[in-house]
Amino acid sequence: MELGKSYGLGRAELVRSIILPAALQPILVDMRYALGVAWLTLVVGETIASRDGVGYLVQNARELLRIDIIVLAIILYAIAGWLSDLITRLIERRLLRWHPNYADRVKA
Repeated sequence: MELGKSYGLGRAELVRSIILPAALQPILVDMRYALGVAWLTLVVGETIASRDGVGYLVQNARELLRIDIIVLAIILYAIAGWLSDLITRLIERRLLRWHPNYADRVKA
């Protein structure tokens, strides 16, 4: 920040050129973590107190001993979690292509 100020960057340019790029990696990592926790919370909440959705379908299948439906629900949750993580990783790769830790991934 000191260097940016000495180059005469204004407040907005300082935020855009220095502060945001420095904060972007931890923000995106935390977003991926939060998505994982959100999916776990959704599964638990939907299983415990739901009258619609996949959680209700699983509870109903459990009572009727329909293992195929339970496995299907697990696969649906896994695909949804994987897709949300994939999208977040793509955003992360695009926004952090200047970062040395992500440079190898962009070239591949």
